[in-house]
Amino acid sequence: MSTDPGDFEIAPNFEASKWKTLAIQKSTNWSNDWKTAVNVFEKRINARFLNQIDALIINQNKDAARFSGFAIVALDCLLIETLDQFYNGNHTTRRKATKTDDPDVGAFHAVFQRSSKLRSFFDTVAKTKVFYQHIRCGLLHQAQTKRKSKINRRITTITEWIDTKNPTEGLIVHPRLFHAAVSDVFCNYMTLLREEYSGNLRSKFRRKMNRIAGMK
Repeated sequence: MSTDPGDFEIAPNFEASKWKTLAIQKSTNWSNDWKTAVNVFEKRINARFLNQIDALIINQNKDAARFSGFAIVALDCLLIETLDQFYNGNHTTRRKATKTDDPDVGAFHAVFQRSSKLRSFFDTVAKTKVFYQHIRCGLLHQAQTKRKSKINRRITTITEWIDTKNPTEGLIVHPRLFHAAVSDVFCNYMTLLREEYSGNLRSKFRRKMNRIAGMK
């Protein structure tokens, strides 16, 4: 463990100072140091998101667990934004805006399209925007869903529209099934990072992790 008071952990038992010593800055070719770098990221995501959600899911206190869906989906929304940032090497979620595109909605739509379980439901940006506004923004800004949208385990699918003819009315999200879909996107990303010919993806990953570690 570092004795530098200005140092900090970027993952469990792995400080920013250690990240800066990894021989990954000049090449994206797969190596032992690259293996360490990707493993550090995996530990970071597990510690901050996946392990916390698992603890909510397996909670034996039924009275507490029945209200955990909000926390699960809120953490998954943070994970979605994190994944989009790493895929693109961005320091923040926001991309370059256009007259017809909301960059924050675009980030969620891009991640949804990487999910075999979500892409058919969110087949347009307009539909993703309903999730973004009703669920993501509702939970993170007002601590509640908006309009008629709900988080509920009683449905048998990941998501359902309140009114299939008018998606803007809202949707229902099954927290555990939704989390499983987001987890799959993360697992697929980890697989891609470890593939031999993923240099461009590793370059973007490196840029994001360098910022986290305090490197410019």
